[in-house]
Amino acid sequence: MKRNLFVSLAAAAAFMLLPVAVKADPFTFTLSNPNPTASPGQTVTFSGTLGNGGSPRIYLNGTSFSVPPGALGVDDSPFFSNAPAFLDPGQSTGVIALFQVTISPAFTGTIIGSFSILGGPDPNSQNILGTQEYRITVEPQTTIPEPATMLLLGTGLAGIAAMRRQRRKSA
Repeated sequence: MKRNLFVSLAAAAAFMLLPVAVKADPFTFTLSNPNPTASPGQTVTFSGTLGNGGSPRIYLNGTSFSVPPGALGVDDSPFFSNAPAFLDPGQSTGVIALFQVTISPAFTGTIIGSFSILGGPDPNSQNILGTQEYRITVEPQTTIPEPATMLLLGTGLAGIAAMRRQRRKSA
């Protein structure tokens, strides 16, 4: 009985000392600036990096996103133009344009949304590989006249003043 107990404990200890496989996070997705500031009517482009941290080849097959209140739309065509079809183990894209958000011309406040990349181990997979939230602070644009506009206005006012002076002299 003691021998069986000793063998069982020795086997359990040996099993515990075996190296444990550490699984790396297979897919990474980060946005370069997830919190930009913009003006009403502007289109904001979001860029980021995609990477495969060590799993077998990962196919990048599509996107999923929300169109939050205040946004006229989300355009994912930059993802399809810039992202590769797949990432091999250890491969990364570097910074690429991923999507654009067009802001309603009348909106001010904060737009909060999310953007997900779909794919998986084969070209037909539609698993969510990664999701990033973004927040756009929309501030009203203050219009500051350009110096040329101010010069044109000043010249016009000076011309009107000169015409009035001339009329008073001739009258």
